[in-house]
Amino acid sequence: KRSLPIENGLPKVNYKAFAKFSEKDARTIGMLHKRFHKTWMNEYYSPPKPMEGRGEGLDGGDRGEWQRMCSMSPRELLDELFENETIKLFFALRMAEEGGEAYLWTSKTMRKEFGGTGDHLFKMLIDPEYVIPEGGTRRLAEGMVRIVEAHGGTVLTGAPVEQILVKDGKASGVRLKNGKTFDANKLVACNIDIFTTLELIQEENLEPNLVKNIKSIRTRELGQFDLHLAVKEPASYSHVDDSRVNQALHVNIGYEGLDDIDRFTKDSQEGRFPEKPPIEVNSQSLSDSTLAPPGKHTLSMWIAVSAKICLNITESEVERYTEKITSHLREYAPNITNETILGTYNYYSKNWRSKRGPPSSGYGQYYGGRPIAELSRYKTPIAGLYLCHSSSHPGSTVRFGPCYNALTVIAEDIGLSKWWSDPLPGKPYALE
Repeated sequence: KRSLPIENGLPKVNYKAFAKFSEKDARTIGMLHKRFHKTWMNEYYSPPKPMEGRGEGLDGGDRGEWQRMCSMSPRELLDELFENETIKLFFALRMAEEGGEAYLWTSKTMRKEFGGTGDHLFKMLIDPEYVIPEGGTRRLAEGMVRIVEAHGGTVLTGAPVEQILVKDGKASGVRLKNGKTFDANKLVACNIDIFTTLELIQEENLEPNLVKNIKSIRTRELGQFDLHLAVKEPASYSHVDDSRVNQALHVNIGYEGLDDIDRFTKDSQEGRFPEKPPIEVNSQSLSDSTLAPPGKHTLSMWIAVSAKICLNITESEVERYTEKITSHLREYAPNITNETILGTYNYYSKNWRSKRGPPSSGYGQYYGGRPIAELSRYKTPIAGLYLCHSSSHPGSTVRFGPCYNALTVIAEDIGLSKWWSDPLPGKPYALE
């Protein structure tokens, strides 16, 4: 374990970077980490509690403050906690890394709809565990497969499930699209979105009112358009006052202030692809040389766009949007020319299995209301059927929160001896 030098509750390098814009805000960030890091971790890796139960372990004043902040929207919290526009924008864009909907969390026009999601800010504000697996994200899945196989399990690929079998009110197994069935002795853990889960269960196995509530879930208003580039050289950004920007894993370009988020959100909600799209640029090969041949690099970029754009996109639009993104990128990194780019690949939310898209985290569909209150504890009315997908608390990102929390509930239900350790906050900013 390697610890970073700390100053005012933050790694020294981070404190100095924030203090360049506002020493007061830099001290606030360190203070919030010290007061609430453990609480955020505990509630992220636990089934959701009612609001009056949140903040367990904090003293009276801190507990009340935690509950108050959780009841707000991330934008309201940013405006209350910080004085500097750049620092506010930084955290807004850190949240945007989670997906397009984060633009709504931090838009001043959506504060009411996203009330009660304030602790989204704390995921970015106080969590230092920002890592990527060597070789790309697929290595994480491959490692998990090896663990399952080492313990006698089998992982099937290219074997889509057609139906979750239900017998006498209990999940009894699954049937694949090729007709093969697998019996479940104890349970079925469903790690797929709530709408597809409903299709697999079949409506007649649930009460009509529950089916109605599931169908009424609000989905995300924004989708995502990705552009991946193979390039001869990494992006070299012009007009920067810190050369370390050119070695950064993640760079945001095209933003001057929070008003840009509001403008961009409006464009996306109204179905317009921005003329100059703000871009999240990732340069993974700078940190992981296994992702590209020697001397070559990767760049991946994404922007949030209307979900309708993604679900109805045409090939000609893909080409037009790709050109808009690369043209805007060249304004900041002029070395990324057509000659520099060796290949492109697009990915967009049309590839969602569910055409409805994932549930929104707004509109009361967060924490104990995710995906709906009746299903927020990972159990379903069908005995032995549990929800493990990011449709459940705490939502998306590759941190295994929904699966971990569902396992806790499953273990209690079937009397499974706990063999795992609870996630521990450890020392602030300790690096493993």
